[in-house]
Amino acid sequence: VGEGWSLEFPYIERSYRSCTRDGQTIEDFCVFDMGNMSIVFGGRSSKLVEHSDGSWHPEADTAVRVERFEDAANGVWHDERWRVTTLDGTQYWFGSHETSVQDVPVYGDDTGEPCKSTFLQGSYCAMGYRWNLDQVVDRHGNTITYYWTEFRQVYGQYNGTVMGEYALYAVPTSVEYGKNPGAGASTAAARVVFGHGPRCTEEPCYGSTNNYKWYDTPWDLNCPLASTTCGIHLPTFW
Repeated sequence: VGEGWSLEFPYIERSYRSCTRDGQTIEDFCVFDMGNMSIVFGGRSSKLVEHSDGSWHPEADTAVRVERFEDAANGVWHDERWRVTTLDGTQYWFGSHETSVQDVPVYGDDTGEPCKSTFLQGSYCAMGYRWNLDQVVDRHGNTITYYWTEFRQVYGQYNGTVMGEYALYAVPTSVEYGKNPGAGASTAAARVVFGHGPRCTEEPCYGSTNNYKWYDTPWDLNCPLASTTCGIHLPTFW
């Protein structure tokens, strides 16, 4: 995109909080309000407000309808994904695939909370914390499809007794335009492909001996997927 420029994509998020704030002795995330949702859409950020019929709308824009679905087979709790519909009938889908929704272990430590079990150690699920935009469909059936790739790592879950895998972040890999299966256009007419490169100052970049070349990267928070121990006892995002 270029230095001094930005390229942003809409997303929906749910927030969790440290289990220590729930009176627990672990630093993992715990459920405190499953309705604690927010959205970045149309150039603005807003809380989501839930209606009695189960639909939602952005606090700052009541003309946008937001709906939650449990049918995505995307690997997170209840296979959650989201659809935003604007006044012109355009639909925006979020988190329909494994790489477009980011997950983290979350504990349900109170009665009635999701994933609550007999013992706290087993009372967790992989829950979504961010659902990225992955498809736009206008009222004529024309589609734009966004593809993502994830970067994953682990942390010392439950005070370091197990390695908890989670999504550190995700980046877009490509955008396809021009599909309209209902009109016989099953192949995209155009595609934008994004390239990604390391943020180090010079090659070679990888390996612990080269960490000093990554000036803005907190390597002390990095526990790769293959780690068998990790001194970081809470998920970090950077």
